[in-house]
Amino acid sequence: MDKITNAGCLFTNYNHVLAGYQPKKKIPFISGFGGKKLTYENIIETAIRETIEELFDINYVPFELIYRIKKINPTKIVMQDNYLMLIYSFEQLLDILRISKEIISTNLYLSFPTTIPDLIINRIINNKAEIAQLCLLPYTKNIKIDPIFILDINLI
Repeated sequence: MDKITNAGCLFTNYNHVLAGYQPKKKIPFISGFGGKKLTYENIIETAIRETIEELFDINYVPFELIYRIKKINPTKIVMQDNYLMLIYSFEQLLDILRISKEIISTNLYLSFPTTIPDLIINRIINNKAEIAQLCLLPYTKNIKIDPIFILDINLI
C-alpha cells in the first residue's frame, strides 16, 4: 500500500451512487469523493478526510471524526494503481452523517443533513466549493449521458 497516494469513498446501494459536481476544474465534471494523501496520515484516513472535506466544504477535519468514521467497516475496499477506494452503503453514509453532525458544522446547509435527500436537496449551492452540488447517479458500469439531454439542461 506504500505506492497508494490517493484515496476516497464511494457510497452506493447498488442501484445508485452518490456523486458531486466539481465546478472549479478546468473542464467541470461530476466525480466521486477523494484526493491526495498527506504525509502524516495513512491512506484510510486520507479517504475519510478528503470525503468529509468535499461533502461539507471544510478545511480541517478533526481527528476525532476520522477516528470514529474509521470504526465503520466499508462494505468493500478497492485498489487500482495508486488509488484506494472505500465503498460504503447508503446506510453507512447515514451513520457517517450522524457522527459528523456531532463534531463539525458546515455552511452548506441551514440544518446539518441527516438523510440522503437532505444531503442532496438541501445543500446550498456554492460554486467556490470543491464540490458544489451532489446527485445520485444510476449504478451502471458504463454510464454515458445523452448529449441532447446535456443541451436540454443548458436551456434551463
